[in-house]
Amino acid sequence: MSILVEGLGIRPGITAIIGSGGKTRLIGQLALELKPYGRVLVTTTTKIFPARGMPLITLPDVRLIQSCFETEHCLCLGTPLTDGKLGTPKLPFERLLKLADYVLVEADGARQLPLKAHESWEPVIPQGARVILVAGLAGFYQEIQHVAHRPELFARIAGCSIMDKATPERLAAVIEHEGLADLVLFNQGESQGARRAAKACARNLSIPSCVTSLYLIQSDADCYFESLSEGK
Repeated sequence: MSILVEGLGIRPGITAIIGSGGKTRLIGQLALELKPYGRVLVTTTTKIFPARGMPLITLPDVRLIQSCFETEHCLCLGTPLTDGKLGTPKLPFERLLKLADYVLVEADGARQLPLKAHESWEPVIPQGARVILVAGLAGFYQEIQHVAHRPELFARIAGCSIMDKATPERLAAVIEHEGLADLVLFNQGESQGARRAAKACARNLSIPSCVTSLYLIQSDADCYFESLSEGK
């Protein structure tokens, strides 16, 4: 079932995933759902651990990638770093587009916090990419200092203190101010309360948004996915 591929409107080309609260999980699920549709390459412009359940390629070897795609639907590509993570591949993204039908890029880091504000040098988005911003609903109604990566910046944009709570309206103010994404995916929508908060945030956004629970989808407990807004 391709609930996320269809719901998010994933098309061939580069899709960059930014934000917080489920980027890696989203990319893994998208790769799984995209298998029947073509060759899928998972990579990064920041730092990631190797993707699970697919071969890892660490050499900028076009022939090797082509050879692996003869037997595999999904590959993970990156440059090895000293901490066991992968960095940006040495092959340009223009070349990757000629090797794969779908290039999924984790283009952001958030230190495993549910919310985030971005400094001027981030995220690192490949040219021509469609950008999906993930936001973790678990961060709502908690103090910004505890749930947001770069809390001082988040609070400054939202016009409040880091000790104030991260409300839907404040997150919407940050997203609108930054203007980085084409679509917002609210994750961690396991409860009705979380879904109501997502809808409250969506009402203040000028771009399309939707809500889901990647945890429930991956555990086969629920295939909940709801489009919230087409934007203003």
